[in-house]
Amino acid sequence: MTIDLTQAEVEILKEMISLTEGFSKSESKLLDNISKKLGNQSIKIKKFKGETSEYGEYLIKELDNALSQYGLYTYSDKGAYEVLDIDKFVKDLSGKTPVEIGVILKYVMDKREISIGGGGLVDSIVGQMDNRGDFEEILNQDERIEY
Repeated sequence: MTIDLTQAEVEILKEMISLTEGFSKSESKLLDNISKKLGNQSIKIKKFKGETSEYGEYLIKELDNALSQYGLYTYSDKGAYEVLDIDKFVKDLSGKTPVEIGVILKYVMDKREISIGGGGLVDSIVGQMDNRGDFEEILNQDERIEY
């Protein structure tokens, strides 16, 4: 059986794959087969096993600690760089793919409203990643990710 997919359908598959954490065995097999049939190396199917949400929770904990210690006004006025170790976060994420980084950053933005510091943290992390060769791909992971 042959299935012809439009570019839009391929993009939808990529989005589904990037947003899913913890596939079942049958889902993983199905998505692996789709990826092989597409022959598209940019579709990376990975079972994150909670790793991305764990790091997302770590970032949120660090953000909450900074807000508790310095307050929202200081955080907003001085910026995330002044109250958080952004360089450490960027180093921690350096070995991750753009899709994995996107999942982590989306997790933070979904759990913490931008007005409560989520945006400043994510923007600061992304700002330090602008020297990566795949930087544009990171930006394309979610419309809320800005540079």
